Amino acid sequence: MLVIRGSVLALEDIRRISPVPVVGTVPAVKPAAEISSGRIGILATERTVNSLYLDYRCVKKYANNSKVIKAAAGDIYVMWKKLLFTTMAKVLMIF
Repeated sequence: MLVIRGSVLALEDIRRISPVPVVGTVPAVKPAAEISSGRIGILATERTVNSLYLDYRCVKKYANNSKVIKAAAGDIYVMWKKLLFTTMAKVLMIF
């Protein structure tokens, strides 16, 4: 999750100095807007949901004509990590 949070805050600066193209996770708004029926749901960390980057660089640029519903999902990384380790533990118990 640090990579995602970091990209929300610094992606534009990183793109300016990088000799290779840099892709972030938040720009998924563009393809979502292209295939949606006019409504887009965004589930992300609270920081990402409330970021100016998401609002102005993504939503207003690519989904300005869509109804965008943003929801903060708490600490997604912690939930994912618990699920991953629980699943791994169950798999290891089988062997």
